[in-house]
Amino acid sequence: MSLRQSLAVCIILILVFGGFQAVSAAPKKPVVVPGKSFLPLRVLARPFSNIYKSADEKSKIVQENVPVFQSYFVYSRPAIKIYEVKSDGWYEVGSDKRGNVIGWMKAEDVMEWKQTMCLAYEHPGGRRPVLMFDDLKALRTLVKLEEDERIEKTEEYYRQIESKKLPPNFPIISMEPKDAIDITEQFYLLPILEHAPFEIEGREGRLIKLASAPKSARGGGGNLKNPEPGLESGSNLESGSNLESGSNLESGSNLESGSNLESGSKKVSSNLESEMLKKLELDLVYVVDTTGSMGPYIKSTLDAIKNISLKISQDAKVDASVRFGLWGYRDSTDIPGIEYSTKNFTPKLQDVEGFEKTLSKVQVAKVGSKDYPEDVFSGMDKAMRETQWTDNALHIIILLGDAPSHQPGHKWNISGQSAETLNTFANDNKYSVIALHIKDPRATDFLDLAEEQFRSLSKNRGLDESSYFDVPSTDLVAFEGVSKTIADGLIGLVKEAKKGRLTMASASHGDESAKSRDSDAPKDEVAEKVRKLGYAALVDWIGREKGTQAPRDIIAWVTDKDLVDPAMPSMDVRVLINKKQLDSLRTVLQEIMSAGRRGIIGGEKFFDSLQAIPSVVSRAGDQIRNAKSMADTGLVPEFMDGLPYKSQIMNMSNDLWSSWSIDQQEEFLNEVDAKIQLYVAIHDEPLGWVPLTKGDDPDEFIYPLSLEALP
Repeated sequence: MSLRQSLAVCIILILVFGGFQAVSAAPKKPVVVPGKSFLPLRVLARPFSNIYKSADEKSKIVQENVPVFQSYFVYSRPAIKIYEVKSDGWYEVGSDKRGNVIGWMKAEDVMEWKQTMCLAYEHPGGRRPVLMFDDLKALRTLVKLEEDERIEKTEEYYRQIESKKLPPNFPIISMEPKDAIDITEQFYLLPILEHAPFEIEGREGRLIKLASAPKSARGGGGNLKNPEPGLESGSNLESGSNLESGSNLESGSNLESGSNLESGSKKVSSNLESEMLKKLELDLVYVVDTTGSMGPYIKSTLDAIKNISLKISQDAKVDASVRFGLWGYRDSTDIPGIEYSTKNFTPKLQDVEGFEKTLSKVQVAKVGSKDYPEDVFSGMDKAMRETQWTDNALHIIILLGDAPSHQPGHKWNISGQSAETLNTFANDNKYSVIALHIKDPRATDFLDLAEEQFRSLSKNRGLDESSYFDVPSTDLVAFEGVSKTIADGLIGLVKEAKKGRLTMASASHGDESAKSRDSDAPKDEVAEKVRKLGYAALVDWIGREKGTQAPRDIIAWVTDKDLVDPAMPSMDVRVLINKKQLDSLRTVLQEIMSAGRRGIIGGEKFFDSLQAIPSVVSRAGDQIRNAKSMADTGLVPEFMDGLPYKSQIMNMSNDLWSSWSIDQQEEFLNEVDAKIQLYVAIHDEPLGWVPLTKGDDPDEFIYPLSLEALP
């Protein structure tokens, strides 16, 4: 054999065996959730669990005493029959789904987490902290009581917890901290292990079994009856979240009914909170219609700012802590002379003196729009996403306009968003919105639409009504009064905070002094609503500053309704979604948009239109031909299957589509398009994306998406 032939044989052998080795070394794939095709199964570690090198308790321990409720991907699963409760066997687990296997865990040491659903605490304003029951039976018994009995029993539970003297067989093992917990900054994991519907006072709610696993090494407290060993009496833990009989925890440092200040006019008693308040800063950004009709109101807003300037200049600490911004919006630049759709007048936020000069130079459009609506939604979208907000400040937006926005689907709504999707984004990212609607009696066809949009945009977390105000366009004096009251109220909040104290005589839920003012002058009503908004924002801010954590290492039963006032939601069901899943959901919605447009134009049945899209046919052509609804097509991402919410998209069928008028079909598609734009905003926003497991790639970071954000 020649040298050339020998080399050729060697190369062939290298390629053959190298290829074989490459194939054999292909990454192992995780087990999928039973009944799914792609959704990987996860398990949560129970307390005092180990990971072993092999499926043998005598083998080497790879990781000892792993974090409680740490999630792992499953690579091998013991055979478990349907409905069988089995605690023996072994799970092979890994840190990710890319084949990085760690070792083996005993079946008795893990819980299967078959759906990436979790909970987030609602804003604590106006409700009681969530009670966490050790046993489902006790919670079921409570919610089935008559209203008066249920309230009395629940109040008794709170009194017993506050007294730190728990009776034998007390059914509650933990309680939500009274301070707000920001899931975007202090990520906590409350996986849903089981859930069931129930009814309370005619409202549908859910009984939910959860595990509580904050990402920090130490949560906001643990078991009421068996506090975590080593916690010293008097440590800085939330009152009621980790109570020990006789412990020296100050109940006065937390807000009654979930707010962060005591009811009545007392000052905050905690030295920690007092020092925090002195650090409070405020970003106040105006989003203003700058079309021709708004000239007098921009001037009046300038007068309000001048009034603020006089007050701020007297206090250097306040002056240094408040910044202003201004976004103007008009209409499409397709209209000659309109100049801009949106404009940022303050690329860098300004002090009051600089802002006063900026506002004095704002000119209104010299030409009119072709129709009455403007591009309000784009103004709001840009203000939230492109303002250079100050970290750790209160972020408050004042929307000022007289016309509604172009709806989703309109070519001049550049953002593509709706009032609802913008409100979802605002609440998730802690933007508080005040809407001031100037009502022109001549625009009768648009008044209701504008009010509906402005109310939706100003629904703020922790408040039971929108922060919405309206004044007639014929009463400039009334506008001046409202505008000044809003600005004065927000600046007054900062002034009080700088003294290390705040009073809130009427912001507590159900406070009689607030109710008694319903018949007072409009100025008082405006001041009251602004005060409530400021305090709701402050509750979130204090929770973030304190780094309040969820209770840790707890498995418990809860309800998603307040047990005293079921009209108040206490918990928000969320889905943990990564960027790939978010992109796949956006792709499906884009395909639905294309099919819907084709169906409207050609009068085709919905699924016939869907089958005409090449990307759809390549993925699920056969399934679509036999599908009776979108849920049967195989197009909708698997993580949406089985979620506890009602979805028009999952139920979409030929019959449903055909039963709608063209206007209803257009409205549906416009809502779909608004969701698409929301997903783009969430995808591009760095806040809120967190690694679920250590070492996750950025594409595997997850976002706690609210069910309201799903299509």
